[in-house]
Amino acid sequence: MKQVYLVRHGQTAWNADDRIQGWTRVGLNETGKRQAKKLAGFLARSHPEIGLVASSDLPRALDTAKMIVATEPFTALSVEADPAWRERNFGEFQGLDSSTFFEDHPKYSVLDHGAAGAEQIPDGGESYAEFDSRVVDAWTEFVATLSVDVACLVAHSNVVRQIRAHIEGLSYREAINDVNVANCSVTEIRLTDEGASVGYRNRDSFLSGSGDE
Repeated sequence: MKQVYLVRHGQTAWNADDRIQGWTRVGLNETGKRQAKKLAGFLARSHPEIGLVASSDLPRALDTAKMIVATEPFTALSVEADPAWRERNFGEFQGLDSSTFFEDHPKYSVLDHGAAGAEQIPDGGESYAEFDSRVVDAWTEFVATLSVDVACLVAHSNVVRQIRAHIEGLSYREAINDVNVANCSVTEIRLTDEGASVGYRNRDSFLSGSGDE
């Protein structure tokens, strides 16, 4: 069996303000940096056998990944950054208030309009369906070429969500409604000859208190 630990990046100022980030190059805020440090400690204690750290190339994910490889026993590793792991590109809507976005722009709502909403493309961006295809294609190649038994992939909430949806056979609506992905949370994916399955989900209890679990 092989294992991949899916990680969402630490908090950013735009997370705290409920702004749509997409491909915007927003870095970690101070809370996010503290989260990333605790994440690195958790992985070092719980999964020291990690032999590869991959990441989205956007700063908020890449900086989280760099915190991991700066921590023993991972200091011999380097981060393998790839734009295929980026969040959905929201184009012209990046920077807007995410809490009211679908009220203001209802045609993009997958929850309300299903496949029709998933096909809507923001100017300069990509549809939910295009984003999902990109992530699933990247995941399929990643798994097929994985050269280590244990890996860590640092990405974004919707990337983790769509990987889980692909593995668990969830619809877009089910993924959005049912899959929670907190900042710096960890989700375990198990890979066997029979296929992929999800182990623990959205683990972030190590972020509270001292960071010990």
